[in-house]
Amino acid sequence: MTTGSYCYFRNAYEYLQHPFGEPGRMGYLRDRSELEIWTRKGQGMSRVWFMQDHGAVEGGHTFKRLVTLAAVDTAVPGMPANPDKYAYWAHAPLLLGAFETGEVRLTGTGPDLMDEVNVCWIAESLTLPLPNGGGSGVAMRFESWAYRGRRLGHERIAQAPGLPPLPAPDGRLMILPDDTPGAARDCLWWMESAAAPAVTHQVA
Repeated sequence: MTTGSYCYFRNAYEYLQHPFGEPGRMGYLRDRSELEIWTRKGQGMSRVWFMQDHGAVEGGHTFKRLVTLAAVDTAVPGMPANPDKYAYWAHAPLLLGAFETGEVRLTGTGPDLMDEVNVCWIAESLTLPLPNGGGSGVAMRFESWAYRGRRLGHERIAQAPGLPPLPAPDGRLMILPDDTPGAARDCLWWMESAAAPAVTHQVA
């Protein structure tokens, strides 16, 4: 039996600039016209995720859980009663996936998630002081299950020689090696509770 919750995820690098509202939250296009993931502003974007917990990982360390992140607002009505794989992909909410190139995008998957390791993430929860000094909150890091040692953060853009690369201004996300300059903060995501959609979607 799995459990889960509806969430927003606000990037720690952008927290002080965007402490409220939509900018800085991980988002996607509802209509599936683009499958990339951003934290930027944009028309037709949703920021709501369903984080589904598939159990503890790494020898029972309960602070690290195997999760999937479903883009709930990409669900399409009309799921057949007994869907084949392609009908399932066409209607079920798309999942956040990581790829060997470092790309992060939404992807379809079948009902058996464990056959699709690129959509599985090791979620580490940390209770930390909020960047704006307003108490503490839950921050999370998402390590790719398929590409261990690489965590969810922003695409990096090279600066002048001798300066560390900075997150891309368009807010596109990638998986970053742990030793990427600035990754310690950029790969932190503050979790905020979200209300369940008015219409209940099927979530893988």
